[in-house]
Amino acid sequence: MPDNIINIISDPGNLAIFLAFVLCVVALLLYSGREYKVLGHVVIPGNDRVNLKKLPHSFQKEMIADLRAIYDQRVKDISNLNYEEALNWENDFLQRVRALYEGANSVFAVTLSSISDFWVSDSDKELIRVYLECQRDKEIHRLFVFKNPYDLKKYQEILRENFKAYGTKGGVYITSTEYYEEKILPNLCAPDSLYRSLDKDFGVWESDISILATLQGTSLSFKELKPKQLGDINVKGLKAIFKEQLPTGVFKWDPMSNSEELAHKIFTEDVTYVGPVTHLVFINHRRNCK
Repeated sequence: MPDNIINIISDPGNLAIFLAFVLCVVALLLYSGREYKVLGHVVIPGNDRVNLKKLPHSFQKEMIADLRAIYDQRVKDISNLNYEEALNWENDFLQRVRALYEGANSVFAVTLSSISDFWVSDSDKELIRVYLECQRDKEIHRLFVFKNPYDLKKYQEILRENFKAYGTKGGVYITSTEYYEEKILPNLCAPDSLYRSLDKDFGVWESDISILATLQGTSLSFKELKPKQLGDINVKGLKAIFKEQLPTGVFKWDPMSNSEELAHKIFTEDVTYVGPVTHLVFINHRRNCK
């Protein structure tokens, strides 16, 4: 280090100015959200940049607060060498999307049993209870789409719990994948986006604004719906499923509904028994003797 720099730093007054300058630079980096390292500690950008009080919608505040809580806990677990990440993305999904329900006045949703299989996950029962609790007594209309009678049977208790939460004010509906893809989806999507919507859950959340949320695989996305930019989904057509006369292949679930009886109505295949099937194979190891 040059002698003139050493002389400057050795002076207590200059040293104080130098340290103050370094602290200002660090504070500026933190405020700007850039990533930097100090003595081996990494500061992750963006965690404190958003002023929650300035956000216009409550669901935005709730989702960001949940994300921060999830992130903070994971950082603590890694720091304590006690980190466990369940390969179960539903945990994060259910916590994040909960805020959308809590801020909504009404919801119109389509749930594919092939996509949202978290409903029947034993490990997520508590999360599902909380998830349904935030939907209680709201105007929610949800159409469950089932591939086969066995899926419908598996979801029977879930359908009952959904009805208890919001069925009186809204509604729980069921249909088959075949009817959904042939009769319903073509009326909800433009022809060029039809294929992209075959394996996608979606819903419209309405409050002071309208939000279109989609779930595909492990990807959750949502965007604001504006009157002249409705995106891929025909919102009016979606609402008509629930608000007008039900399509012939769609049935409303109620407390007296039975999955086996409804299976005969919504599936074209022969349904003689809805439940698990056991195959027994008998092998005779005895050899023919001459």
